[in-house]
Amino acid sequence: MRGNLIFGLVAGSMVGAAAAVIAMPYVKPQVRRAIRKGRRTMNCALHKICH
Repeated sequence: MRGNLIFGLVAGSMVGAAAAVIAMPYVKPQVRRAIRKGRRTMNCALHKICH
């Protein structure tokens, strides 16, 4: 029972890692855009508070 659980966890993480590697080129621009948008929003908010 316990061995099967560990095997399932390892297999699941391997599948997840493979999917992440395959999806990375498609997802990266969107993540970068989201980070840039969040940073811009933070800067504007801080600028309004400080000035």
